[in-house]
Amino acid sequence: MDIRDVFETLDQWRHLPAYQLERRADIFFAMYLPKYLEEHYGVELMPLIPEFPLRLGALWPSIDSSKSVKVDYVAVAKDRSTAYFVELKTDVGSRRDSQDKYLTRSKELGFHPLVQGVADIFVASPYHAKYFHLISMLECQGLVECPSDLADYVYPKPRSGLTAKKRGVQVMCPPDTSVEVLYLQPVGDGDDILNFETYADWLTGRGEMADVFAEYLVRWQSEAAHAAP
Repeated sequence: MDIRDVFETLDQWRHLPAYQLERRADIFFAMYLPKYLEEHYGVELMPLIPEFPLRLGALWPSIDSSKSVKVDYVAVAKDRSTAYFVELKTDVGSRRDSQDKYLTRSKELGFHPLVQGVADIFVASPYHAKYFHLISMLECQGLVECPSDLADYVYPKPRSGLTAKKRGVQVMCPPDTSVEVLYLQPVGDGDDILNFETYADWLTGRGEMADVFAEYLVRWQSEAAHAAP
């Protein structure tokens, strides 16, 4: 089996009723996305963060909720001037007005209150270890500062005083860090859209796997199950 067999399986299965291609293929998009963003925007980026949570109460303060919606990928400039939000769609018709609404709202707010939202979710969430890993990623990027002994309260199991320690996380993200949104999708044009054809052209010549991926991106411009097998 080689890498082409992997992509061929993804291509065949994407036509099935409950199969979500973007959830299986997202690692291939993510492998090359940071380099594309750096070249496209002319910036140096810190490591990509997948499934970044946007606290509803941070997006709309009138909503007192620690529930969240997710952004597929967030990449922050090394100078922390801008956070790039990338939303991946592999289905031509899968963009939703409600999703566009919260991404537009993110641009209006800027990144600082959204990082604060993650810190607030961390305090409220019972998933201590999972959110500790996310908070640690943000700390490595200079976006938050954690109590030095926070890990000792999370591992090997939660101990008394953890909630107070979680409240000690300080947001260090600059207040003027802006948000830019990019939709990575099969077709479409616009300043905020990276379509599969453009991405495939950029991938071509960047290695064997990138070349094969580019071939299948061209196929994935067409709607799944749009023709008889």
